[in-house]
Amino acid sequence: MAVEDFPFHHPITKLVIDTSATDTELVAAAGANKIIRVVFVTFIVAGAVTVTFQSHTTTNITGAMQLPANGGIALGYCPYGYFETVANEKLNLELSSGVSCDGFLGYQVIDTGIV
Repeated sequence: MAVEDFPFHHPITKLVIDTSATDTELVAAAGANKIIRVVFVTFIVAGAVTVTFQSHTTTNITGAMQLPANGGIALGYCPYGYFETVANEKLNLELSSGVSCDGFLGYQVIDTGIV
């Protein structure tokens, strides 16, 4: 199997984003030696807010994205992923204030032994 082929062999799990909490766990830690790789994400926020995805609660895995009221982000499917957690850490969504954030996300659980 070529290195370029490996993302296509991992199932994609889809979830709904529906929160107004400032720190929301989207995906629990995947287990020892496993990362969570986000392969698509779309969301809209009801009010002006800064959004950051984090590995657990301390490591930013995206930059702080400042969005206006009714703003959002839409990243279509990318087999190699847009960002990923540190091994054995959960995926969090951090909002700078408690505004509604709604959308969906797709991710893969990848064993770090084959990354």
